[in-house]
Amino acid sequence: MYELIVGHTPFFHEERLECYRRIINSDTELRFPPRMQSKASLMIRGFLNPNANFRLGNRQSGFDDIKKHDWFRSALTTKFDWDGLRLRSLRAPYRPSTLD
Repeated sequence: MYELIVGHTPFFHEERLECYRRIINSDTELRFPPRMQSKASLMIRGFLNPNANFRLGNRQSGFDDIKKHDWFRSALTTKFDWDGLRLRSLRAPYRPSTLD
C-alpha cells in the first residue's frame, strides 16, 4: 500500500544492511510524505506493526479490522464491494489498451 501511494518501498536503501536496519527500527524509521492522508498512514502503520499480536488484520477481529478501517470509508466514494473481491468478480478500474 505504501509503495502504491508513495512510489517506493518504505525502507528502501541501496545497501541491504541499511535496509534491514530501517525495517528493524521501523518505529522510528518509517516516515510518510506530508501529502499522505493520516488515515492511510495509520493503516500502513497498522500493517507494519513490529508486534504481530497488534498488527492490523492479525488482531482478534482479524480481516474485519481491515475492512472496517477508516481509510476504506474515507478513500472511496462508494462502499467497497468486499464480496466482489472475495468472488473475484470485480472489474479493474483501469484497463490499458493493448495492441492485440
